[in-house]
Amino acid sequence: MSGIVSDKGKVTQCAALNPSVESFGANVGRVTGTILSGVVTGNIALSSMQNASGNTSWNNIGESDRDGESITDTQIQKDATLGGRFSKYKWKIENGKLPYFSAEGIGN
Repeated sequence: MSGIVSDKGKVTQCAALNPSVESFGANVGRVTGTILSGVVTGNIALSSMQNASGNTSWNNIGESDRDGESITDTQIQKDATLGGRFSKYKWKIENGKLPYFSAEGIGN
């Protein structure tokens, strides 16, 4: 999760999979806080993520908004790349599991 997005800031192709978000302010989303300018696109967040009030109600859902597009546990189980976000570099991908980073082959 990021804070304020402004100027030339970018929050792209992120996956927020934490169980909850705690905050003391009003401008907090699942992926980012206040968006003043910059680029916010292609982001997803766990649909069961709880907000500071302890529920799963989010007002700014969308891949280019502060709450990201919703993704369910079932979707994660079927597509371990999370929509292609984890298909490059040294990520290990196995359906039914979250992607994880592998140090194998670094330097090759």
